[in-house]
Amino acid sequence: MMVLSNEELKELGLNLSEQDNLYLESALEWLKENTTLDFEITKIESIKALPSGAKLFLVKYCEISKRDITISSESVSGTLSQSFFDKDVNKSIESYARQMLRKYLKPTITFYPCFKRWR
Repeated sequence: MMVLSNEELKELGLNLSEQDNLYLESALEWLKENTTLDFEITKIESIKALPSGAKLFLVKYCEISKRDITISSESVSGTLSQSFFDKDVNKSIESYARQMLRKYLKPTITFYPCFKRWR
């Protein structure tokens, strides 16, 4: 498991705290599985070489993962009012990925042949 120190996080140029290590590692694994970007999760120089859109995605991934996904806002002025997120975390992550990593994303379309129909 990769845990980056404060110095290494600063070296990456990302505005993340040391507590964000697991979120960052999860974001890097997401990039590895869902994009064509070629990098090594365990080598900081490889991560530093990622394009700026990928680095911004890492920051957004950490922000989305940390927030409470149930309540978006609350107000008390005579009556209690609450607003809830209608998007789940995965949809938000996919939205940011399409926005920032469009040319690097792997296709998500799967084709299933229908062999029985043609027999």
